[in-house]
Amino acid sequence: MISGNEWFMEYLMLPNDEKEVHKEFMLDSEKKAIVLDYERFKCSINLVATKPEDLQSRYNEKVCVAEEVALGFDNECVHIAHQLKSQKYISNEVYDLVMQIDKELDLLSLEHNKNNWTFQAMNIDRRWIKARELANEACKLLACVQRLDM
Repeated sequence: MISGNEWFMEYLMLPNDEKEVHKEFMLDSEKKAIVLDYERFKCSINLVATKPEDLQSRYNEKVCVAEEVALGFDNECVHIAHQLKSQKYISNEVYDLVMQIDKELDLLSLEHNKNNWTFQAMNIDRRWIKARELANEACKLLACVQRLDM
């Protein structure tokens, strides 16, 4: 649970159709930056949580989906997670899940096996499956934050 950031909790409680207007006209540039980072953070987690077949249908066949998901997670989510945790915009539980996902993806990288970055590997490799399960847990926790008052 997020604590000590009332404006952020109020923003998360807004209906989706009001968030853009609120972000544009009610938040100063520092708060907008935090909200944008949080949205990028969530998007990266959602990509890891998405079933491989859904990802494949969303992207061009020439894109190495597994590699893009892992790189996006590493470049976006992990860096932002440290920042969001230190400023108490995400819970320790969400942060720990992100670090566990990162560990699973690192195991794939450390192996230096190009087969780890295939669509097939995303479906059958235990590390991809574990990363997806952890990402789904994180998504549930993040969604719970947004539904408290609805």
